[in-house]
Amino acid sequence: MRISILSAVVLLAAGLPCLAAANTADCYLKELRDVQNDFAAQQAAMLCLSRHGPMEEAPAAGKIRRLVGYDNWRECAAREGGKTGSKKAAQMIAYACRQLYGEAE
Repeated sequence: MRISILSAVVLLAAGLPCLAAANTADCYLKELRDVQNDFAAQQAAMLCLSRHGPMEEAPAAGKIRRLVGYDNWRECAAREGGKTGSKKAAQMIAYACRQLYGEAE
């Protein structure tokens, strides 16, 4: 089956909103993972808060399995926070992971 270029562009464009952060916790994971200092971490966090508002616990925290995700918040925090050079960013990433995945059982 051949897909025309136009069809491929339409399918790609339809999927792009899925790549954007859906809430503050997702935004933290996206924006903070490569931050190298605490000042930049604070600015990235403020950006997420301005876009999405205060962080609230995900509706099914602890019970969800994301399409490409982690088994629990500790795995999320280790993988997502492992690249940052900022202690503050790592702490905010861990908090976001707890909001998304709930406490480890």
